[in-house]
Amino acid sequence: MKKIFLILCSCFIIASAACAPAQTGSADPAPRAERTQETPEASEQKPDKVMPGDVKPIKSQADFDDAMKRAGAGDAAASASLALYYYNQGEPLDINAAGINAKTAAVAGVVEGKYVLAELFLMRRDDNDAKTGLTLAQEASEGGYVPAITTLGKYYYMGRVVPRDLTQARTLFERAAAQNDPGGQYFLGVMYATGAGVSEDQAKAADYFKKAAA
Repeated sequence: MKKIFLILCSCFIIASAACAPAQTGSADPAPRAERTQETPEASEQKPDKVMPGDVKPIKSQADFDDAMKRAGAGDAAASASLALYYYNQGEPLDINAAGINAKTAAVAGVVEGKYVLAELFLMRRDDNDAKTGLTLAQEASEGGYVPAITTLGKYYYMGRVVPRDLTQARTLFERAAAQNDPGGQYFLGVMYATGAGVSEDQAKAADYFKKAAA
């Protein structure tokens, strides 16, 4: 099973690299690496267990440089930090780098890595990729990573791989929203704004959108 997972992840990364759009600039320049990151050889080593709080957000060039250094030395938490940074909340700065780092972290059992891979697989059209993504989203949510609960909800909301189930989607979004996840709050807003699986309620929709944007 692990061998199949690694093959699917590798196929995804190669395909993503071929179709990734060119990165455009932004008002706040993001930290950049001076060289293209390659898959760390140390990822094949048995990693130390990653504890809650070990995966740090990258907010500065110093954070980025530190994560690159630690990931190159085989630190799975640093790879997860880089995966989250490159994934950029659904607007990838670099899909290939996000996939490489997410794969390294996911193989080490880091839930943030599984979450990013699940999101990246969800972006693709292939059902086999979507099935792998669904499994990863389930594992990450069971591991306690709240954004992964929202990701799982999106599979049910969109009807990817699993039959569309708006009741299950709403339940998952509510679980995530109750833990202050902006994604869960946003999708609940969408459901109430459109009346998808719930009675249309523009006041509730506005409230959830406001929470998600806070």
